Amino acid sequence: MLNRIIIREDIWQQSIWCSADAKKIVCLKEPSGYSSGNERYRGYLAVCEKYGLKEQSVDCTYVYEEGIRAVGKMLEQYPDVDGVIAGNDMIAMAVYKELTRMGKKNSAGGPTDRI
Repeated sequence: MLNRIIIREDIWQQSIWCSADAKKIVCLKEPSGYSSGNERYRGYLAVCEKYGLKEQSVDCTYVYEEGIRAVGKMLEQYPDVDGVIAGNDMIAMAVYKELTRMGKKNSAGGPTDRI
């Protein structure tokens, strides 16, 4: 069960991202192929491969309301998630607010804090 959440927007800083203890990390990725979203997703996949983590993702367009809906999809598909990579700041804030509303804890202190 998710009782801690780490929300990151800047996935390309892989060494910082990997210093967290999260092992079941879900990437909320933009499905239409924006270059910044592709770069983040490729970074996420590289980290998963390097550290032996299972790739877990949910498609989510860069719209606040989609971020809210993505939380439900994420928890349904990956109920033991302990980390989230958001596609952009808008999605990170939506995820943070929705998980906070649900009573989940954010050990990182905020949507874009360094881990």
